[in-house]
Amino acid sequence: MHEYFLSSSNAKETNITTITFVSKESLQDYLQSQDQVAQLWLKSQSFTAKKGDLCVIPDSSGNRSAIVVGLDTNLDLSSITSLPYKIGNGSYKFDFTYYKSAQHFLFYLSWGLGCYQFNAYKKEEDSPVIPALCIGHDVDEALLMHWVSSISLGRDLINTPCCHMGPDDLEDVVRHVATECNANVSVIKGDELLEQNFPAIYAVGKGATIAPRLIDLTWGDESNPKITLVGKGVCFDTGGLNLKPARGMRDMKKDMGGSASVLALARVIMLEEMPVRLRLLIPAVENAIGNESYRPGDVLETRAGISVEVDNTDAEGRLILCDALYEACAESPDYLIDFATLTGARMVALGDDVCAIFSRHLDVASKLQQDSFESHDYMWQLPLFDKYSKDLKSSIADCVNSSSTGKAGTISAALFLDKFVSSDVKWVHVDTPGSFDNALGGCQSGGDVPGIRAIYNYLQDVLNLK
Repeated sequence: MHEYFLSSSNAKETNITTITFVSKESLQDYLQSQDQVAQLWLKSQSFTAKKGDLCVIPDSSGNRSAIVVGLDTNLDLSSITSLPYKIGNGSYKFDFTYYKSAQHFLFYLSWGLGCYQFNAYKKEEDSPVIPALCIGHDVDEALLMHWVSSISLGRDLINTPCCHMGPDDLEDVVRHVATECNANVSVIKGDELLEQNFPAIYAVGKGATIAPRLIDLTWGDESNPKITLVGKGVCFDTGGLNLKPARGMRDMKKDMGGSASVLALARVIMLEEMPVRLRLLIPAVENAIGNESYRPGDVLETRAGISVEVDNTDAEGRLILCDALYEACAESPDYLIDFATLTGARMVALGDDVCAIFSRHLDVASKLQQDSFESHDYMWQLPLFDKYSKDLKSSIADCVNSSSTGKAGTISAALFLDKFVSSDVKWVHVDTPGSFDNALGGCQSGGDVPGIRAIYNYLQDVLNLK
């Protein structure tokens, strides 16, 4: 059981404070259920049950008796994720009597996400004390723990600096998860990438001290539907010889957020024993500056046989992904999904909280977008608008790796990846933020793995597993 939670079978009713959720529509019913002292107290605190309202109700001795929280009928999970830091230490339980929702699981998951901390480099006394929540009897405790621990793992990976989360370290974590879940791992590393025809991955990572590699995890029965996940694993991105400015480079430990996302998702799939044949591909590199670094103007070969002129060494993620995606298509998976912190243009278009998704299979993208809103794990479809492919033309190679126009950067990056994916494979490209300034309105800033719950629920739907 995670430290953020108390099992319903072990929790003692004494010293547990009830958190009651109330909407504006149910406020009068709630007030009528309270004694006169509580009603007067709530009135004195101007509690109207609007979103974000929180009121601590004292007992006759002035001690905390109960907590009431206002929610919109249109649920905003930030009201839940922010709770642990607002209410302080103690033991709590949720009361949904005055807030009707079929999504109780999301309330508990949001509590866990809101409790998350990354304190690996802090003195213990600097860490805030985290309250604990009693899990309701209607919640699948095992599933909840799988999600909280897997999302926390993904966030830890992103938050860990490259000095402790380089390609070697990322490989170690994948091997640990594989051992935990009884999966198999193989790794192609360094010069072996050239020998086994992964030249683009090699080119991007060869300037770093730590060798580039392709990490390949497999799990599950071969007779089951084939699900392949690919994650961008740029453990740090200097921008290469097209050096990023200081401000742009500061948070580039997050550039392996795609790999953290797919590893977290893969872990839940395996722990929940989803009846699929899972493959996880992570090209892991550091885009460093050295004597061996690739250069603007270089022409790179790729596993697909498509030559690429390097317009900008800071468009490295798509180069390592193109080799991995082409390899993924070789076994014709039923679904191929990649996650990548690919473009800053995504943030301009969609802000901090929404992943961009692309697919040639419009029914897939449409359903995934719908599922994401039902999951409160938001994704928005952008078009693979073929007219913009002209911006990827090269005068000396088959294509360039980035558009020089500065327009539609997220779309042109997806169009580049599309060149390496078989048209008959149901492929979804997810351009993910990888980090946040104020996660879900509550917990610490830092790494995040949005979109993976939406993908999981989508796979459950299309594979008829619900």
